[in-house]
Amino acid sequence: MAEHPTDEWVEAANCLATVAHQLSSVVHEANNLLQVIAGSAEMMQLNSSLPESALKRSATIAEHAHRVSALLGSVRELSRFAPSREGEMTDLSALMRTVLDVRRHALNKAQVGVVVDGLHEPVFARASWRPTMQIVLNLMLNAEAALRHVSGPRLAVRVTRDDAAVSLLIADNGPGFPTNVPGRYALHPQDDEAPRLGLGLDASRWLAQREGGELHVRATPDGTTAALTLRA
Repeated sequence: MAEHPTDEWVEAANCLATVAHQLSSVVHEANNLLQVIAGSAEMMQLNSSLPESALKRSATIAEHAHRVSALLGSVRELSRFAPSREGEMTDLSALMRTVLDVRRHALNKAQVGVVVDGLHEPVFARASWRPTMQIVLNLMLNAEAALRHVSGPRLAVRVTRDDAAVSLLIADNGPGFPTNVPGRYALHPQDDEAPRLGLGLDASRWLAQREGGELHVRATPDGTTAALTLRA
């Protein structure tokens, strides 16, 4: 069990930090290109002499360009390390929809079935968006990792609220919460993806407490359930 960072861990951490530092400029350039694409598509829609098929195609192009721009924006905001903002309210349903959109390719590639509940209307929590996004992405990545070698992988996502609290539950049908968790500085290679540093749960629990909430992860007969609770 690694209790101190190895050279490989430091290299991986620096690699990820370096990529994060480049995101802002890359996203800015990509958004400029997307605005040109979306604007051109919207101009085409104003030309009523074009065939109906061309008008529909231009509408689809504009819609997808705006969607990609929003996805890039969410990743850019996540990379901007900053303290919590006092009094900020975050729509947990909208945040979870963004996370599912960000992870859509990975979920589809792994053929993970996803069932959602409670994401169709706003559910606000007294928490800052960026750390909450970091928590939820960590939980999603952990769940995806648990489902890598599972037959018929499934995720269930649910958002609930009462007068005092808002809760987000992410349940997977993986092998359950491991008892032999690697050390804090153990690398977790992910095939062709970026390495995991083994800090996700520790960081998420701390961030949840900083936002005035709590995070619990428990094994269930069907897998693992992570429950994030924040102030309403």
